[in-house]
Amino acid sequence: MLNALYQFIDKLWQKISNLIFVRFAFDIPVDTFPKDKKSRKLVFCLTHGGIIEWLILSSWCRKNGLGAILIANRKKILFLSKPLYFLQTVFTKKSFSDLFLSQEQGPRLIFCPPGERKELFKPTETEGLIADLFSFEKQSGEEMSFVFIPVFICWRKHLRGTSRQLSEYFLGLSSRPNFLGKIWYLARKRTDSTVKALTPILFSPTEPTDISDDIDGIDATRMARMVRRKVLVEISQEMRVVLGPRYFSPYLIKENIMRDPQILLLIDQISKEKNIDKRKIMGQAYTFLTEIAANYTFRFVEVMYGVLTWLFGKIFEDVVVDANQVQALRETLKTRSAVFVSCHRSHLDYMVVPGVLFVQDIVTPHIAAGVNLAFWPVGPFLRMGGAFFIRRSFRGEPLYALCLQKYIDWLIKNRINIKFFIEGTRSRTGKMLPPAYGLLKMVLNPYQQGQIEDLALIPISISYDEVLEEKSYGKELAGAQKEKESASGLVKSRKLFQRNIGKVYVRFAPGISVKAETQLGNEQGLDSTLMLQKLAFQICKSINDVTPVTPKSILASILLCHERNALSLEEILRASELLGNYTTWAHAELSCGVDPVQLRRSVENTVKKLLGNQTLETETAVPVRYFLEDRKRINMVFYKNNAIHCFVMPSITSLSMARTRSQQREQILKHAFSLRNIFKFEFFFSPSSIFSAEVNRTIDYFKQPAFSGDLSVFLRLNRDIIESYLIAFETIQNEAVGEQELKTALQKVVREAVQRVEEKKGFVTECVSTQNFTNAFKLMENIALIEFKRDSDQVLISLRPWNEEANEILTELREFYIALMNPPRGTNS
Repeated sequence: MLNALYQFIDKLWQKISNLIFVRFAFDIPVDTFPKDKKSRKLVFCLTHGGIIEWLILSSWCRKNGLGAILIANRKKILFLSKPLYFLQTVFTKKSFSDLFLSQEQGPRLIFCPPGERKELFKPTETEGLIADLFSFEKQSGEEMSFVFIPVFICWRKHLRGTSRQLSEYFLGLSSRPNFLGKIWYLARKRTDSTVKALTPILFSPTEPTDISDDIDGIDATRMARMVRRKVLVEISQEMRVVLGPRYFSPYLIKENIMRDPQILLLIDQISKEKNIDKRKIMGQAYTFLTEIAANYTFRFVEVMYGVLTWLFGKIFEDVVVDANQVQALRETLKTRSAVFVSCHRSHLDYMVVPGVLFVQDIVTPHIAAGVNLAFWPVGPFLRMGGAFFIRRSFRGEPLYALCLQKYIDWLIKNRINIKFFIEGTRSRTGKMLPPAYGLLKMVLNPYQQGQIEDLALIPISISYDEVLEEKSYGKELAGAQKEKESASGLVKSRKLFQRNIGKVYVRFAPGISVKAETQLGNEQGLDSTLMLQKLAFQICKSINDVTPVTPKSILASILLCHERNALSLEEILRASELLGNYTTWAHAELSCGVDPVQLRRSVENTVKKLLGNQTLETETAVPVRYFLEDRKRINMVFYKNNAIHCFVMPSITSLSMARTRSQQREQILKHAFSLRNIFKFEFFFSPSSIFSAEVNRTIDYFKQPAFSGDLSVFLRLNRDIIESYLIAFETIQNEAVGEQELKTALQKVVREAVQRVEEKKGFVTECVSTQNFTNAFKLMENIALIEFKRDSDQVLISLRPWNEEANEILTELREFYIALMNPPRGTNS
């Protein structure tokens, strides 16, 4: 009779579960649960909920072969699942502990409410239950043991505000809806609700670390307290990762910042110095904050997620992330404030990272954007998505600088994640630019002022098979003026979103602890400036380390750098195998995987795609040969440079070997260090001792019997930089001492480079690069040949007399250029 009743009840709940709970996305990795004992009992733990949550978990357990959840520490659940057990707990002395320890099949469910009533020096009801389970496990040994699985159920990814919205009075908080709210969320027929299992908890023999646990003299009570606390902490931390902290309106944020003592002191100082009414200056400060502040609106983020899903499906073949890196990121976000620091390759970066985080159930960050993007209608939408706007320069405006600093301080103190671009601007060349220190210095301020215990910096790599802006990048590198962002420009660019640009790869490097790096810097005796530079270098190198090498990057490197301008498909595939083998040997990531067959297939598909969009041309020969026209080469440099971080060591080593024209390692190392000095503003090199070891390892790689390949691609990978620097130094050598605008000086170098390319003097088209010329000027500044000066919005350079160090670098550049043009036999195929 009772068995028939139980079967009827079970089938009824199964039908209800199958009908309703298909809307939930389950992230419960059952394969990771401890399985070293056959008698382990899974105990799912929730902090809130009731019947509906029980049905959700029971439905999942039944579908995954674990059996339905029939036992829980709630009488109303027992009434619906096992009426006999319910009657026993009501009319007999049978406790929840007896039911949990019964031989009933299937997992158990424990509710651990944070606000559970507790008497002094006595365990709570939940702790008493857990203590009984511990005592039984201790006595029974192998007979039965328990695994506690904290579970976080997110009904809707909605930020918690300072006050309830009208709907929340009827439906409850989105993070913890009432019964009516749950029915409403289920009725929406949407699949944005998630059920996530967190780190399993076992009864550990290790002594608890909380000092309050010493009050409990009984081991079982102490262990129960520890397990309950871990459950509450795990779920609370996960809720912070998914939903973020409690968020305040931008008006409240501005009012709080305006009351800051430093802001008020500076307003008072400016008022006295300039004899201006304080109220006028306060109004100016408020205007600055209004210009800066984001207006994060979660409803807009939800809507934009739908828009981005449509857009990404249209323009991307796939958005590729590493699941292990995402999990490591979640663990970091649970305990610390975080600042995402990424490279900047495209305007799409603003949308890609928030989109990826939203999909991964991680609250989207506030993003630092240039004030040039604040134009209507884009600006207001970006603000609602979390963008806060920063001027390019605010020299001579201490009030603006302080308002920006206080706004960033407020975000970080309140554990609102921030994202900014370490390069400060989009890289038109495709490789990492030298870091911009201004914003990095600002985000470190809260830790340095003791406002937070630690800060995690999360380096992010974003790379594309193709960028929408490649044509404009090529024009700007050739000296054209950058087009100002505007509404009309947005309308004109709509056609760009009608084509598929392949895959985008998002990689998260391990988080960098500011606290640990600061302590290390103090031990090494570094001052604040050197510490900042070291941290920026570490971020940039971490981004490079996780950036994958794509088939298009390999193909671009071959087409631009091979000694022959036109290559057959088989020659391309043979060279791609050479670069792919080195990538694998260097422990870098190939986006298409390490299988050589897959690499060949991917490169071949890329060749077909470039033929289709008329980037590649063919020669009428047998076999067909592929080449790049001069006007198309500058666009392909971007993709070559996407992988240059991986190939910079073999490039430097092969070029040093070509110049040495012997096998003497001392000479090779000498020339390699010379290139390292010239390229100091182009790449991020290891310290000298490690760099020397890397060169030796690369030489050994080239000399191993298994290596038999053409070095011409490696040799010429940095040819455009060598030529750009050579032209820049020779142009400046002929300039008179004195001051001129940086823009004017760059135009002179560009004209000289264009003339040499057009006259076929042995210079490649891509050497005409304003970015390369700018970095060459930085090298000149480093050797005291020029000095940068800023006058209002203009940047001036002051030319000094030609010096010995400049002469040495120019000589080195000429020697390396000769080695490029006339490599010794054996370097080429």
